[in-house]
Amino acid sequence: MTDLFGDTITSPTVACHGLINKSHGFVEFWQTWPIGPRKVAKQQVLNKWATLDCASDATLIRLHVEWLKTQDDWLRDSGRFICAPLVYLNQQRWIDWEPIEIKVKPERHSELDKLDNDAKQRAMPSLETLAKIAQLRQRTAA
Repeated sequence: MTDLFGDTITSPTVACHGLINKSHGFVEFWQTWPIGPRKVAKQQVLNKWATLDCASDATLIRLHVEWLKTQDDWLRDSGRFICAPLVYLNQQRWIDWEPIEIKVKPERHSELDKLDNDAKQRAMPSLETLAKIAQLRQRTAA
């Protein structure tokens, strides 16, 4: 069987007892994890997911990973300090984490974008001022 990424994957090799599917939420977890050199050993990660019964905490784990992706440690040096997903599960890093609102940085707009058309016209330099600026640039370039 192959997953959405075309990787071969089998069911968890641990015994499944109870009503919940032991692999529930794993595909979403794997998709959420940032792509990088440490995103390996998918079958082992799935087995650990099932062993630790992560299916019951799947939403919390996914939210935690999304939050981690906004943290300086994970953003620094192009993700150099992102651990492997197997390490993350082994250390159960989501335990005792309280979900917080992830603040997405708003797009930055220049002050001119916020003004209406009349105000933009008043904020724009006159043709005379633009000509003087061009003359100064020519003098400094020479």
